Amino acid sequence: MDPMIVFIINVVFCSIVVAVHLDRRVRERERVGDITKCFLIPSLYLTLFTASKAFPREIYRPELLFLIAFFYTLGDILLLKKTPTWRFLVGALSFICGHIVYIIYFSHFGLNIYTLLGGMILFGIPLIYLILKIIKSNPKYTVGYIIYGLTLYFFGVGMSAVFSFKYLKTSILVFIGVWLFIYSDSRIALNSLLKDGKNRSFMIMLTYIAANLFLVLGVWCINVPLTAVTHN
Repeated sequence: MDPMIVFIINVVFCSIVVAVHLDRRVRERERVGDITKCFLIPSLYLTLFTASKAFPREIYRPELLFLIAFFYTLGDILLLKKTPTWRFLVGALSFICGHIVYIIYFSHFGLNIYTLLGGMILFGIPLIYLILKIIKSNPKYTVGYIIYGLTLYFFGVGMSAVFSFKYLKTSILVFIGVWLFIYSDSRIALNSLLKDGKNRSFMIMLTYIAANLFLVLGVWCINVPLTAVTHN
């Protein structure tokens, strides 16, 4: 089948999955929303790979991107239910592994000590806010949420370390993706402390999907089209 047709089919499929999922998340816990959540990451990353064949573009270390998609998808599936405790712990660990692989992936394109130091400060501010919020609202969960917050902090700092001015467009896209990821995960933690009963699942999932989209766009931009390689 024509690679362009395959790509278009994947774009349509991914768009339908995202649209249906977000619509269902307006209802909070809903079966169709749970099912579509399992296909969010696979459909997005499959679209990336089909795009690389359609345009075409060489994707560096695709096995690392497969690992990222696997870890994020596994985390999505496990975290559909927070009980028993092992599901939550393994799900959280799966996301951490995905974050680590992303840092490894972009580290190939360069490391920057100055952006690393800047990231330590920049991402340290929301971490301190989160900790203070938790201590004030529900002190008994402080230790657990500090650990949770530190995983987000190290993801942000790690991705800051691979910020490259040589690949500025990619770095900006990835940086936006990281912030959206941290915002989405932070809302999950903070929502457990809020008692107003408002529906926040939609915004959490919207920012989560947007975060992955920006990260994938960053991957796309940093990989050179095959035509450019040929001309060089």
